[in-house]
Amino acid sequence: MATKTDYVMELRQFANGAVVITRKELAAALGYKDPHTVDKFLRGIAAVPGTKKYLIKEVAEAIMKGGK
Repeated sequence: MATKTDYVMELRQFANGAVVITRKELAAALGYKDPHTVDKFLRGIAAVPGTKKYLIKEVAEAIMKGGK
């Protein structure tokens, strides 16, 4: 089973080393074509003010919880 650190490292690769990730990048990282399919993981997470990007650490936690 993957750890939070595993998810953070993998997501940072898709975000070109950044600490934030877009919905589109997250979808690609998880193997989805439609970015809206990852909304379940982003529900309850606030985007970084002024952007449409989310902190990878928070996204990794949501993935670990199964998007609940």
